[in-house]
Amino acid sequence: MQERVKKLELEYKKFLIRKYVKYFFITMFCLFLVFFIYFIINEFQKKEVLLKQALKEKQDLVSKLQKAKIQEEKNKIIKEKLQEENLNLLEAKQKLQFEISSVIFNSSVLKNEFYKSPSFDKALLLSRLYFKDKDYKKSIFWSLKANEMDKNQKEPWFLFIKAKEALGELDEAKRALETYKFYYDIEIDKF
Repeated sequence: MQERVKKLELEYKKFLIRKYVKYFFITMFCLFLVFFIYFIINEFQKKEVLLKQALKEKQDLVSKLQKAKIQEEKNKIIKEKLQEENLNLLEAKQKLQFEISSVIFNSSVLKNEFYKSPSFDKALLLSRLYFKDKDYKKSIFWSLKANEMDKNQKEPWFLFIKAKEALGELDEAKRALETYKFYYDIEIDKF
């Protein structure tokens, strides 16, 4: 009987071991299942966060792209305006240079223009032209005409003084300089 009891005890131990092993495997399976579900949910949440970030970045990029396109259009319009203005300025400058150069080469035309419509600039230009050509008497005449039109301008006075000096009339040049200083109370730079 003891043998039978031992056998039964042994079988009972085997039964208990199988039972515990069964519970162990069930518990391990449940733990594995919980970890697997947790891992899947965690990955899903990460992907969802990444998707939201990607959508936000896409919206930011689209917004920046629209702003860049608007800025590009503005810059294009401004560039066109600047090119147009530069073209107009260049044309005006070329026209002015052409007018000045044509006047320089043809003083008789410039004199005729002056007598048709007198202006300070034309008289000053004639004075410069004659001074450059070393025709100092005519330079003096035209600097006096320019001075009659605008007494506050320095250049006609200086052309007058330089022409007088070139003619050797230093006393008159000095008197003109002193007169200019006295009447206009202006400090004269070296000319």
